[in-house]
Amino acid sequence: PTPITTWQDSVTNDGCTETIRRTWVDPDSNQSGVQIIRLTDREAPFITIPASSVTQTCDSPSTYQAWLTSFGGAAATDCSSFQFSASPNSEPFFCDSENVVFTATDSCGLQSSTSATYTVTDFVSPVFTTPASDDSAECNLKTGSSSLALTQWVNSNAGSIVSDNCASSGQISRSNDFIGFPSSCFDDEIVTFSATDNCGNAAFTTATFTISDNTNPVIINQATDSQAQCSTSGADNSAFQSFLANRGGATATDDCITNDSNLIWTNDYTGGQVGGPNTCSD
Repeated sequence: PTPITTWQDSVTNDGCTETIRRTWVDPDSNQSGVQIIRLTDREAPFITIPASSVTQTCDSPSTYQAWLTSFGGAAATDCSSFQFSASPNSEPFFCDSENVVFTATDSCGLQSSTSATYTVTDFVSPVFTTPASDDSAECNLKTGSSSLALTQWVNSNAGSIVSDNCASSGQISRSNDFIGFPSSCFDDEIVTFSATDNCGNAAFTTATFTISDNTNPVIINQATDSQAQCSTSGADNSAFQSFLANRGGATATDDCITNDSNLIWTNDYTGGQVGGPNTCSD
């Protein structure tokens, strides 16, 4: 018999399996036979070059999309066609990082992955373009106007203005070390204001708010004259001491004290007994 050395192939491919229908023909009998050959991909793509991580500063032009499109520099090979995909694909904000997984998937659904991290850094502190400014207020504990002025000064960051190489003003955290309102009318509140960006870089500015009392108390009721009957028992001296203690009926008020009864009164009486047996005569 003559060896069969000729055949005819019919090839189909569903993207994953290639099927070869090979028909052999016997030259002597002219009879034919069919051989089915199936080539199936059972191996995932092979990562030849892993993805590379990237770090850039926040004030540099972003390279994220280009890095993503190039699949972090990753490369792979496979016996069939394959495609790379990336997840997630959201660009990180400054002082943040995104770990991205790049996956090579072939036509059989077999996958291989490589991951890398894209990091945005910032090493530059915010800058106070306008530093905090000193301010003052006249003490008024009755209306609370001095405390209100201090509150407004603190809440306004003492008029300071800050900028950052990457963050907008709304993205900068503002704080201060103000601990509470003064308990007296002569007080210097030294407050340090800070500005911190998302990376923890901070700047500081310090100013003083002075609460002072430059206003004298106001006499509401003037002292009035008084008298006592001369007494050998000392009753007249007691009446005089009461007169002194009651300030002759005088009252006063002051804005820098919450309770006027706590005002400190003095007088020009030099001392000694008033009245008594040595001063009474017919």
